[in-house]
Amino acid sequence: MVQSVKEQLIFLNHLSELLVQRDSEAFINLIPQKLCDFLKADACIIWKHNFKEENFTVSSSSPEVDTNYQALELDFHHPEIQSFLQNSLISCILDLDKYISSSRSRLFAQEEIQKRGWVALVSCIIKTNNESNEDDDILGIVDVFYKHQHGLDELEKSLIRHVSNLIVVAWQKTEQNSLETLTKIIQEIIPKTEESQIWESLYDGAAKLVDAEHWLVGKLDDSNGKIKILRNSPEFQYPKEVNWKQGIIGLALQQERTINANNVRDEQWNKYYKQGWIDTRSEIAVPIQLDAIPVRQGTQIVLGTKLIGILNIESTKVNRFSQKDREHLELLARFVAILINRREYEAKLKALRKIEEDLAKTQNYDKTINIILKGIKKITKFYWINISLINSERTHIESKHITGIKNRQTDEFLKLARHELDGNDIQADIVRNKQIEVPETQDPRFDKEIWNKHNHKNLVRVFLPLIEPSTDLVIGTLEVGYRREYRKYIYEEDIQILKGFVDYLVDILELQKSGFIQRIIHEIKSPIDGILSHTSFLQNRWNQLSSTNISVKFEDMMVDGYLLRYQAKQIEYFLGKESFLNPDNQLTDLFQDVLLKIINQLKPIICDEFGFKFKDIHYQSELMRSIKPIYTDKIMLNQVFFNLFMNALKYSKKAPIKKIELDVKSSNREITIVFKDWGMGIDSTHQYDIFRAGFRTPDATKTAMGSGLGLTISKDIMQKLGGKLILSHPSQPTEFHVILPKENPK
Repeated sequence: MVQSVKEQLIFLNHLSELLVQRDSEAFINLIPQKLCDFLKADACIIWKHNFKEENFTVSSSSPEVDTNYQALELDFHHPEIQSFLQNSLISCILDLDKYISSSRSRLFAQEEIQKRGWVALVSCIIKTNNESNEDDDILGIVDVFYKHQHGLDELEKSLIRHVSNLIVVAWQKTEQNSLETLTKIIQEIIPKTEESQIWESLYDGAAKLVDAEHWLVGKLDDSNGKIKILRNSPEFQYPKEVNWKQGIIGLALQQERTINANNVRDEQWNKYYKQGWIDTRSEIAVPIQLDAIPVRQGTQIVLGTKLIGILNIESTKVNRFSQKDREHLELLARFVAILINRREYEAKLKALRKIEEDLAKTQNYDKTINIILKGIKKITKFYWINISLINSERTHIESKHITGIKNRQTDEFLKLARHELDGNDIQADIVRNKQIEVPETQDPRFDKEIWNKHNHKNLVRVFLPLIEPSTDLVIGTLEVGYRREYRKYIYEEDIQILKGFVDYLVDILELQKSGFIQRIIHEIKSPIDGILSHTSFLQNRWNQLSSTNISVKFEDMMVDGYLLRYQAKQIEYFLGKESFLNPDNQLTDLFQDVLLKIINQLKPIICDEFGFKFKDIHYQSELMRSIKPIYTDKIMLNQVFFNLFMNALKYSKKAPIKKIELDVKSSNREITIVFKDWGMGIDSTHQYDIFRAGFRTPDATKTAMGSGLGLTISKDIMQKLGGKLILSHPSQPTEFHVILPKENPK
């Protein structure tokens, strides 16, 4: 019994000093023994309310309380627990045996209590607000046990209430300190640019957040179901790469939730626990995952989850990890998941841009297909890739290129994977609906023979239509997938990456399908016929012609020659030749060496064939002449402006306003030549497509012949020259900006 109020005040003052001097966790751990000593009790337990799990677990206890008792859990919602919580703030049971036998037990582990010979119990609810009975106010319980009958006086009641209030302050202090620590850890992680740095920061940060003996972080490779252990504390017994289903780690990943094993040696963990450290008694495994990431289901975008890795912490003490530990670790893991996913996506985009560079260098069909198949597999880790194409009669769709299948099975698959477009197969449906779709595993539209023979029940797949821009027709499908065992969703971010590959795939297919070479040949015939006609005319009438007439004919032949060279460049581009894209930078006068030269070369065409007058080309001569020479490849730059002039002339032939306007803008680092014409213009819906190889707007196709490569080549040339070609305004006027660096590009 407490001897006096003075002793009580001294004791409480001592505890208050400890609360200030010690960190909160150390203070909580001291309380049970301090109470036992002061109250001359035999055991003391502090239970903590775990709000998420809706139970009480042991937060700390005096040394007499063994580990089996420490691992116990109390159901918060049990009727008799609730009765105790609602009826009294503090209570005393003088004789536990008599109390239990009277069936009034509040089920605070009565069998375990009897085993330990405890006779009397004093309990106090730990609350944030003593005037309220709300569940959120109940933070825990203090239990004090005696091995002899023990009554309860008012001094004891007052003492235990004061102690419970100190525990509230300590827990609140812990929460505040933990949140401050968590905030600081997150702020330290944010600037990290490398994924490896983020994993290291997670490992170090979690160690600051929760005090324990053993740690590890691991990344899930969802292409093979392996967890790669990136960092762990000493004496770890796992291999560096483990199956994702092993241990409590595997259970957390499979259930996509944190697993807190209060005592790994308890029977309930026998089938799950895999020993990482020999002295572990409790373990918490926190999945590093995104809980709301866009995924595709059917044709809709919904929210799903994405597993990235695992944070695992183990302690030599039972019941080591509190609800707040769990919540804070989950917040940290969720933040790290977002950051790592963002870095991974940035890396994918960077890899895609590199592959796009390779694709831009070749228009060879087989090379393009090979680059696309390898690129998809490398960037998105889809192991199953199938490109199916529609036949020229548009009656069937059939598989043409496939990876993710054994070589000996390829021929058999290609024979089976041919479906009528008016049938019920999934491929025919994608062609009809023109929608990206992720079908269910048992979708009835799947070809059952293929589905069974090639084990497609284990795949999650997405189908993307290949839509030809010039006709808006589906010309095939791209089908990709991976094993459902390791990833149950198709992530929308991967679909966006796939769209980049689809654009190039469609380009090469459209060029092949549309008879691109025939279009160029048709355009070549005109200047060839012109040269032959002029040559014949000069041959037959040379003696009858004046020097002026002869000069005019030679000018016409020169223009036809330039047109032929222009078409030859496009054929080179189509065949993947790159020599013309290697710049030879020389000091160049943009006005004299490029613009004026092209205008003079095209003078016969401007005035005769397209109905322009020379005065219809507007520019301020003084302004143009004021442009200082720069280092660039004048031949390649001629190609760019030649293309812009030819497009302006061709597509202004029927326009009411015949006008081309040149202007120049200058900054410290760049020169911009502004090129405007008042021709038919470009529909705004196609303004981002005009630089794609082979693309021509429907209006352009009706107006004049063309290959659809001029702007593509020009944009490539400008990139090689260290500059840019930009469509600044689509129509009335159509305005292109040719931007060149003033400094010599290396």
